[in-house]
Amino acid sequence: MGVGHFLKFVTITFDFDIFLKFQDLDGLFCIHKNWILLCMFSALLCMFSALLCMLTINLNFFNNNRYKSRNIGQRVIQILIKKFVYYFIFYNNIYFMKINSVFYNKFYNNIYFMKINSVFYNKFYNNINSAVTEKLKLEKKLINNIRTKNISSTKFGGSTYNNLFYCDNENKICITFTPRGGCSIAFQQYLDLTGLLKDGLDYHSFIHNYRCEIFHPNIPFIGINKLINQKFTFVKFIMNPYIRAVSIFRNQTSHNLSFRQYLKQLINNKIDYFNTSDKFHYKQQYIPGEEKIITKYIKTDKYETFEIKLSNGTPYILDVNKFASPHHGTRYDNTEFCGDILKNVINKKLPKSYKYFYDEEIKKMVDTYYKEDIAHYAYSFDNDF
Repeated sequence: MGVGHFLKFVTITFDFDIFLKFQDLDGLFCIHKNWILLCMFSALLCMFSALLCMLTINLNFFNNNRYKSRNIGQRVIQILIKKFVYYFIFYNNIYFMKINSVFYNKFYNNIYFMKINSVFYNKFYNNINSAVTEKLKLEKKLINNIRTKNISSTKFGGSTYNNLFYCDNENKICITFTPRGGCSIAFQQYLDLTGLLKDGLDYHSFIHNYRCEIFHPNIPFIGINKLINQKFTFVKFIMNPYIRAVSIFRNQTSHNLSFRQYLKQLINNKIDYFNTSDKFHYKQQYIPGEEKIITKYIKTDKYETFEIKLSNGTPYILDVNKFASPHHGTRYDNTEFCGDILKNVINKKLPKSYKYFYDEEIKKMVDTYYKEDIAHYAYSFDNDF
């Protein structure tokens, strides 16, 4: 009776204790490694005590009768063991009440902040949704404005840049340009001519975002021969190849080389690791055969202007000085050679003139790679800086 009842009591007590721990927080229960170890330790101690008592005394205090011990000593031991068992059970419950209180507070705080975050999420979502709606409205408006204009695009030659020809059909003028060759200024000039400059800048301060995302996909294409037959004026904006080579180098993001190191890789065709943007921008400006159609070259590095007559007889001046480019860096009063300084360093202290990037070896590499530009656009290193 004694041992059997005792072991049954221990088993039921710890089973119930475990049940309580796992039923806490309305079904949300957490297992704590210290709690598991403590339960196991308590159970082992109780079992050990039960076995010890079984060997030394006749345990009868878990039945329904009063203690019937043979002497005072046995009764004292029985009481001590009983209190020992109750102590561990009571301690376990108090200890885990504290732990569960911490878990409860964390759980409650999480629920509370989930509600708060839900409010913020709804506001954030509404703001994003509103912003997207406004952007779609703006894009629709800009596209409609484009479609009211008598404009188009065309292509010439097999160059990477053969599709950068934009036409004002009403005034019979076609403007073309090359990346890193005054492209931002030239395209702003074209938009100003066609009355779309404000739209472009409203869409994005970087004008090529408007060109690529809104403008170009929504204008019709007309074959170059038709434009030639209609006697369009073709104007190309160009830049000094020696200046452009430095500009290309400065704005690349695939490396942190010096100007000399970059040109050596370019000449030796070791630029496969360049990203798409960098690979797009470094090619020469000249398109074979373009001199047959180009009416006027405007040298952006020399701030040239060109006057045309609109269809209504009004004069209009193509003037690169009216517009700005985000590619222009801040120049400092630095006159030291900087062709061997790493890109990320020299970009923070650009020299007064790009000629300070050059020595004889560097000049020869640019002469080699951009020889068509230098020859057809009549540029000279000595005379054009």
